[in-house]
Amino acid sequence: MAKLALPQNIGTTLLVEREDGSNRYYTIVDEIVLLKPGNSMRALCFQKLQSKKGGLVRFRFSYYYAADDGWVLAQIAPYLVDQDFQQLVTKAVKKGWIQLGL
Repeated sequence: MAKLALPQNIGTTLLVEREDGSNRYYTIVDEIVLLKPGNSMRALCFQKLQSKKGGLVRFRFSYYYAADDGWVLAQIAPYLVDQDFQQLVTKAVKKGWIQLGL
């Protein structure tokens, strides 16, 4: 298989079904894409999403895998509001799980 360009999803609209059965639309406004170390057939994406209605910002992690015809979404993780993400990162830094090179 020829080497694929990294997945690019900025501008893509997502339909998310909420727990109550209602739908919410999000647009991917930015993303960070990393090839999985040791496996160029897998990519980890960290995406910033914004709701179409109200402008609510969420973040999500997702994995993509390389198929014959391009990148395919393999798995997604929970959506996070910015305060929750900041709190998780702050706690991870305090526990020594990660270091921020600021």
